[in-house]
Amino acid sequence: MEKKRCAIATITGGTNYGNRLQNYAMEYVIKKEHLEVCSLSRGYINYLHRYSLKEKLYIVYALIFQKNGYVPLKRRIIFRRFDKLYINRSIIRERQRLLKQQIECSRVVCGSDQIWNFDFCAGQRELFFARFVSPERRIAFSASIGTETIPEKYVDFFKESIKEFKNISVREERAAEIIKELTGRVVPVTVDPTLLLGQEEWIKIARRPNWINGKRFLLIYFLGEISEQLQNYIREISCYLDIQVVNLYSEFEQVQKVDPHSFCAGPDEFLWLVANCELFITDSFHGCVFSTIFQKPFRWFSREQKGVRNMNGRVDTLFSKLQVGDWCIGDVNESVEHILYKDFSKVEKNLNYEKEFAMNYLKGALYED
Repeated sequence: MEKKRCAIATITGGTNYGNRLQNYAMEYVIKKEHLEVCSLSRGYINYLHRYSLKEKLYIVYALIFQKNGYVPLKRRIIFRRFDKLYINRSIIRERQRLLKQQIECSRVVCGSDQIWNFDFCAGQRELFFARFVSPERRIAFSASIGTETIPEKYVDFFKESIKEFKNISVREERAAEIIKELTGRVVPVTVDPTLLLGQEEWIKIARRPNWINGKRFLLIYFLGEISEQLQNYIREISCYLDIQVVNLYSEFEQVQKVDPHSFCAGPDEFLWLVANCELFITDSFHGCVFSTIFQKPFRWFSREQKGVRNMNGRVDTLFSKLQVGDWCIGDVNESVEHILYKDFSKVEKNLNYEKEFAMNYLKGALYED
């Protein structure tokens, strides 16, 4: 009997560790259900065609003359290598109206990640709400809105699209509340797909960076800004523990300020670094996820980013569902003598329940007639 084919509609661009690893996890769990799966991607676009001649000349100048000018390109190449190894990309044309002609599948899974965050993804809303296939073929799995509200100009589109889905689960409690407020529909909250894989499954694809020198290290990864007070606190921890600091940086960091080695760490190296660090300090949701999977001491600081609305709901839901506790919530006044404290005693039981709940939902949605 021919296998059913399933497509995933999620964020595939950029060089963000969380979106790449959740994409891998989503494909992994669907393949375990003996289905063929691919991730819809707009491809590795040649971004140069979008720039003016003046801008193109500046890019060439930066590559040749600026310190570390080459590293963003190298980071993209490393992420592309990860994609080729671990993710089954199905390249689609950019114009959304052509999607119907390009995609043949029994189900389209929308999720996970912040695909329904209109601050970031409004331009791809037809793709991320699977408007190109009939409603009975649309599944949302742990889809994230990310923020506390839907922008007013997208409310009607959101309400209409949600009503057409046959099966929906979301990643945050607030997302479920928004859907109920706008449509009256009650939807389940399921964990991020990265949590459906265990330590052993992640370690299989983890890769030690060749620039790691064998010394103990404190890992930091911030997508937002790091205040001067927090920078001083990190230095204090490093001195107290007598360990070096490894900064992974976000993809949007100014290249003049980065260490080119750690800036160009791939998603598989990210996994190794989290699994082997002494302590992880981050504002990243997936930083919290992988710290929990590998049971590493970590501290999460609320993201500080100008022009970006509050996105803490996903972390609140994570900590609440797994009953992690508040020991991991960062505070620059916490004594450095206490900084390696961790308590995952309640996590395993709660995580096993959440995995079973999420997989039962997903299996039901995938195989429902």
